[in-house]
Amino acid sequence: MKKILIFAILCFSVFSKDIQMEVKEDVLNKFLVTAGSFSGENKINLKVGKVNVNWKVYDAKIKLAPTSNFNAKIDIITNGKTQKGTVEGKVKFQYLPTTQILKINVEDMKIKNLGVYNALSLYKPKYDLPLKMIQMDKIEVKKNSSKKVFLQPVMYDSKVTILEKKVLVESNVKFVESK
Repeated sequence: MKKILIFAILCFSVFSKDIQMEVKEDVLNKFLVTAGSFSGENKINLKVGKVNVNWKVYDAKIKLAPTSNFNAKIDIITNGKTQKGTVEGKVKFQYLPTTQILKINVEDMKIKNLGVYNALSLYKPKYDLPLKMIQMDKIEVKKNSSKKVFLQPVMYDSKVTILEKKVLVESNVKFVESK
């Protein structure tokens, strides 16, 4: 029992990062709702020739567990006729510590329930969510009555982990002297 407890303590102390932030699935979906719908126009080659396709993607959602999935509704308009379907894909997260942005990229997009359009990928969603984990301003430290130095926090070695109904963003921080 002691060995298990010691192992658990070491895991949490050795493998954890300096700063952590959790982003719940609900927050990601509120962000997508506020971002709203996206639309565009593409020309595609079919056996009958080139066809203009207008599309609109809306009601996007991310589901985090057990894998990160994206789904949304899609309307495809050709020759004045609207067809409704769904868009599905896998979500990949990346945290950029220098800009403190959580990048949300949707890959392997598939359009479902639209016959000929099933293999098309008209829409490639990418979202940048600002996620400030630490203020990156210089910090003034007075050494004595006449001398002061400025320290700048620098984040490094960031990691994103998908947990049930939340994304855990972790990073190490060091402080470097700056002028």
